[in-house]
Amino acid sequence: MVLVSVDRRSVSKQIGTRIEDVVIAAFDELEAVEDTDADWHDAVTTSVLEPGDGLLAATTLVERGTPVEIKGASETVSLGADGRWYVKERAHTRLVEASGVYLLVVYVDDEGEDHAVRMLVPASILDEHITTWIRAPDSRNEGRYAQIRWSRVVDPKHVEGGTSC
Repeated sequence: MVLVSVDRRSVSKQIGTRIEDVVIAAFDELEAVEDTDADWHDAVTTSVLEPGDGLLAATTLVERGTPVEIKGASETVSLGADGRWYVKERAHTRLVEASGVYLLVVYVDDEGEDHAVRMLVPASILDEHITTWIRAPDSRNEGRYAQIRWSRVVDPKHVEGGTSC
């Protein structure tokens, strides 16, 4: 018997990268930002980004040149618990200081057909949902992070009802 070890961080990173690519491709108003240019956000708006057409929002519009951090969470994780977004404190602080926004994604695998709910939230508003910063246990992660259940930010009716974006 051969045991295969799976690096969960690597799988999470792959899923996160896929979500970033799909989201950026879905909105003409977004342009990807390479980690070598800025590791604290994934995209920047190239024109005004407004809610609608598959985008819920806790803000009315996002101005051109705004940094955007894209975060994904599965609808459910083990034992049916709500998925969570992982927010790094250092990147979050920079995003708040730059008046940036999060484009939060809750992805759902419904009988093999993927769909997602997307919501724009100013970093300053997401800040209100962070109750505890957790010290990262391994040296590859710098600083602290927070975990935020998607259902604390997105109304579950948008996810459970299968709102496709």
